[in-house]
Amino acid sequence: MHAGNHRSFPRVPAGMYGMVLGLAGLGGDWRLAHELWDFPAIVGEAINVVAIAVWVTIGVFYAAKWIFARDEALE
Repeated sequence: MHAGNHRSFPRVPAGMYGMVLGLAGLGGDWRLAHELWDFPAIVGEAINVVAIAVWVTIGVFYAAKWIFARDEALE
């Protein structure tokens, strides 16, 4: 397919996976804070769920970039 047919589809650079690493690190840190200082565990778990959701979303958009805008992905 030609990339022009899907211009409204988000083009996700690979660098966006850094957001997932930051979120997962924050979730892990919160889990440690729960063990050390009795912070609410649910917050760390919620952050990790968000990290997973962001990872899946970016993965879908990145795969779509390779399908619908292959020339752009190769750059």
